[in-house]
Amino acid sequence: MKLLYGTGLGLNEALNLRVKDVDFAQNQITVCDTKGNESRVTMLPESIAEELKIHVQGVKIIHQQDLEKGYDSISR
Repeated sequence: MKLLYGTGLGLNEALNLRVKDVDFAQNQITVCDTKGNESRVTMLPESIAEELKIHVQGVKIIHQQDLEKGYDSISR
């Protein structure tokens, strides 16, 4: 919820957000494929940035553990 209110993102924009779209150095988010099929940039508030960094780091650790367990491909 903080991300939606703090950045002005719409729900679908937030759901489609990827780590590569977040620039912590510039405190901005690139929103891709908006309604007009154009990208736009919005601010990343400092009050949210640190919490988001911590979340991304945690997810990266989980991803690395999954890779080490051999969960790096889709099985059918």
